Amino acid sequence: MYKDVRREVHPLHIFESGNRSVSDEVRRAVAEPPHVDPLRYCLRITAVFETASPAYDWLNAVLAIGIDERAAQGVRHQFFQVS
Repeated sequence: MYKDVRREVHPLHIFESGNRSVSDEVRRAVAEPPHVDPLRYCLRITAVFETASPAYDWLNAVLAIGIDERAAQGVRHQFFQVS
């Protein structure tokens, strides 16, 4: 299920931990625009969520794995629910 929640007003805490595999060359490139191809680095994460919002209460029981990607606006997270 894909849901873009950036414009919604529900408090949501994301606790994440992960693995980063980035060469020194890519680390320097990521620090400065332009965009670096995400195939050149590996940012893998696990995440759990916490919210008091009735609309997203189901997230409290979710364990997710994900991918972080550096974007022009910051970091883009993609999460996938483990079932």
